[in-house]
Amino acid sequence: MKDIYRNPTIASLAAALTDAAPAVVEPLVPVPSEPAAPARAGALEYVLCGTLQLLFFLGSSFAAAFVAVRGLEWISAGSGVVETYLRSVLFGGAAFLGACVLPILAKWLLIGRWKPQQIRIWSLAYVRFWVVKTLVRSSPLALFAGSPLYVLYLRALGAKVGRGVVIFSQHVPVATDLLTIGDGAVIRKDSYFTCYRAHSGWIQTGAVVLGRDVYVGEQTVLDIETSMGDGAERGDVSSLHAGQAVPAGQGWHGSVARPTDVDYRMVAPAACGTLRSAVYSVVQVLTMLALYLPLVICVLDILVGSRVEALLGASSLDFTNVVFYLEALAISFVVFFGSAASEHCLRGHCPSRAQPGRQAGHGLSLVRRALLVPPGDHARGELEVPDRPLRGQLLHRPLSARSRVRPFLPGCADRVELRRPSQARHPVLGLRRPRNGVCQ
Repeated sequence: MKDIYRNPTIASLAAALTDAAPAVVEPLVPVPSEPAAPARAGALEYVLCGTLQLLFFLGSSFAAAFVAVRGLEWISAGSGVVETYLRSVLFGGAAFLGACVLPILAKWLLIGRWKPQQIRIWSLAYVRFWVVKTLVRSSPLALFAGSPLYVLYLRALGAKVGRGVVIFSQHVPVATDLLTIGDGAVIRKDSYFTCYRAHSGWIQTGAVVLGRDVYVGEQTVLDIETSMGDGAERGDVSSLHAGQAVPAGQGWHGSVARPTDVDYRMVAPAACGTLRSAVYSVVQVLTMLALYLPLVICVLDILVGSRVEALLGASSLDFTNVVFYLEALAISFVVFFGSAASEHCLRGHCPSRAQPGRQAGHGLSLVRRALLVPPGDHARGELEVPDRPLRGQLLHRPLSARSRVRPFLPGCADRVELRRPSQARHPVLGLRRPRNGVCQ
């Protein structure tokens, strides 16, 4: 976007991009080979693949519904609130453990170890790839982005992840055996490093190698067969194409990537030992098993359990009766908006004023967030707003500058950084929660 504003004509833009082309760097991984020819699937293969996918969806939905109904029946058989709560904890823990283990078992049984290869789309090999991808990304552990549990999940899938790595992106990589991340690396939210791509009717898998202390910015795309050296940095909303490599100690940004002198590490590293990470992970799991899951199950069983039983009963299950759909809609309304209201109440316990200073990763402040914020929201807990001089010029800046202004979400961040994108550091200031929900 900056290049477009600086070079308003096509000729000047082409010359600027040609002059600014980065030097060729020897990659740490081999360059992917192009497929010999575009793959063409026949009608029979196409229909067979879709049929198998439909059967998998129906089978998994039936299995999940069967387990849920049997579990609710067992919980409803308890006498008293305490026994119902204990049964909810046991059933929720068992269901959570099974949903976490199933994708790992499916990956090792159906695929084994991922290798650089090409899979023709709509083939039987593609069906196995699709099943594993669906299960891996639907695991409850994918909600724990930013937590040590997320790193353990990737290691169980075969990824080589070093110590002290923090990953905030919920886009789970699929070909995990081809992923290597060095010690102390940080990957920000909404980044893609899936270790596969679709090209000319083929699914190509390839390695992604990140060295020690690497920083990957938000909404960054890392294609297959890309690498970053030790201490390298990638700017926000940028991409690294197949075969590209960022040298050690350098910072690159943009698409296509080019070197930059901007330092994207705004906060110095803080010490975070194994004990602190373990305590934080345990608190997260206990919060999920002892608070969120039993709360949802008890609400379903106590408040609307009788109506669910009546709707699912053999004598009253009438799909031609409009009352059936109205009651089902009412139950869905209560569950959806009830959970939203509960989350709002929990967020209300967070402090209304952001405090100056820094908190170490997985510290006591983050344990408080683990108790009050659902796991899926931890990856969205980073805010960045420009200071007053820059904010006054937003109407005269390109869209990329305006897109950096995000709404202020109370309870989603421990601090708010006020800085210019071109400066390496700015003081961390307190910010009052505004009445209209927008940063002032």
